[in-house]
Amino acid sequence: ASSTTPPPPGTDTPVNADYRAEPEWMPKPDPEKGLIVVFRESRFVGGGAAFKLFYGDNKFPKLKNGSFIFVYLPPGDYQLYSDKKKRRDARLLQVEPGEVYYFEASIVMGMLKGSIDLLPTEPEIAKARMAELKKPKADGTPK
Repeated sequence: ASSTTPPPPGTDTPVNADYRAEPEWMPKPDPEKGLIVVFRESRFVGGGAAFKLFYGDNKFPKLKNGSFIFVYLPPGDYQLYSDKKKRRDARLLQVEPGEVYYFEASIVMGMLKGSIDLLPTEPEIAKARMAELKKPKADGTPK
C-alpha cells in the first residue's frame, strides 16, 4: 500500500471527545420544549438600551448589551418581535421539541428610533460569540 492510502476506518488517531462538549453555562435542550437563545454582542451604538423582545403576547427577559438570554417554549408557531404595537419586524418561528434556535439581536437605526433585527445564527457561530458575553442566571434572565 502506498503512503497516500488512508488508514482503514477505526484505526485513525482517536479524537478527544471533549472538544465538542457543551460549556456548563450553555442552556441545555429540553426534550419536550424548544429552546430559544438570543444573544447581543457588545456595541457602542445603542449600548445603553436594553432590548425588549416578545414572543406571542409574552416578553423575553430584557437583553442587555454584551449578553444573552433564553426561554423554553412549548412546540408551536410563534412570532418573535421587538415592536409590540406594529410587529413589523416579526420573525415567524415553528418551535419543535428538543430543538435549539439561536438568534443574534442587532439594532437597525431608523429615522426616529432604532428597531431590533433577529438574525438566525448557526449553532457553532452563536456559541463562539456567546462565550465572550455575560452569562444569564439559570432561569435565562440577566444577572
